[in-house]
Amino acid sequence: MQYKKIYLEITNNCNLNCDFCIKNKRKQQFITINEFNTILDKIKPYTNYLYFHILGEPLMHPKINELISNAKGKEFNINITTNGYLIKRIKDNKNIRQVNISLHSFNDKYNISLDNYLNDIFNTIDTLIENKTYISLRLWVKNKYNNEINKAENFLLYFFTITVLAFWISSSLINSFNSLYVNDFI
Repeated sequence: MQYKKIYLEITNNCNLNCDFCIKNKRKQQFITINEFNTILDKIKPYTNYLYFHILGEPLMHPKINELISNAKGKEFNINITTNGYLIKRIKDNKNIRQVNISLHSFNDKYNISLDNYLNDIFNTIDTLIENKTYISLRLWVKNKYNNEINKAENFLLYFFTITVLAFWISSSLINSFNSLYVNDFI
């Protein structure tokens, strides 16, 4: 049996405590490289797509780039869902298929302004897009910061429309795609 994707929790640690997230009561831990490689070998016959996302923040893993490299070496397509606060840790990684960024995770109680939070994300995804990584910005939970985040909507749409169009136009892959989808996060 073949699955479209398999989710793998590489850590159950999170750097945030979001209101919308269920709380994890398990002992906090990180998967070891050996455990990870064993799992990769066991699931390889069942999928080509690996998603780092369940309860933890995958970018908290101290060896995140090594895990990505090992998975890519076994021909997995790597997809990551993150809250965006630690996104600079994967900025130069060329082995990621897609990064989903949950913008609704923003909260000023984490001692970063919305401008700095978004600037860190934009600066990193500029590089990720150059590396042909798909980017998905998600905003699906209403909170007291939605008005502030919504102020950035037009900029986000403009920025990503121009960036994505420039990428597709300059890409030799343009003829292999039937459609270009813009997420409805706005």
